[in-house]
Amino acid sequence: LYNGTSILAFDKTAFFASSRPNLEGLGGTINNIVSATSQVVAGIMTDIETCKTRLRGFKDKNNKPLNKGAQFEVIVPNHFATIFEKIQTSETLIISGATETNTLRGTFSISINDYQSSSDNDWYMVAKNNPFKPFIYQKRKAPLFGVDDNDKKRYVDFYSTARMGAGPGNPTSIIKVNA
Repeated sequence: LYNGTSILAFDKTAFFASSRPNLEGLGGTINNIVSATSQVVAGIMTDIETCKTRLRGFKDKNNKPLNKGAQFEVIVPNHFATIFEKIQTSETLIISGATETNTLRGTFSISINDYQSSSDNDWYMVAKNNPFKPFIYQKRKAPLFGVDDNDKKRYVDFYSTARMGAGPGNPTSIIKVNA
């Protein structure tokens, strides 16, 4: 997530990019970066709608939707959790002093990124049911835990071994919102 504007995706373009010239022929522009409107409820609601519309609008070269029937999930920093939970669960919201029906209630799920710093306001929306995920995680060797308890040593050694790999996957199933 953090290095997505510099790490290259499969098409040799930054994972988060405003255009993907190496995917010519796709039905429309693949732009998976949104500039945040604001960090208040009304602005975040606008940004959520923009992300949903954009993810649904990504099309393949035959003009078929890449995220058909998308189920949405937002990945937010801990300091945004309360505001996103309010948008996700409240029947009504107070926007600009007026009580309005919340049209986004229940339309997305939330994952909280506890590793994101409190000064980082970027968040992400994922089409989570897309078969081609935004990130690839491969487990080559499952974790193996062990203990070396040798009577001739003063200490007991605990260890684990594993082999895995991770990297960027499908940039058309995620949107980064720059805040």
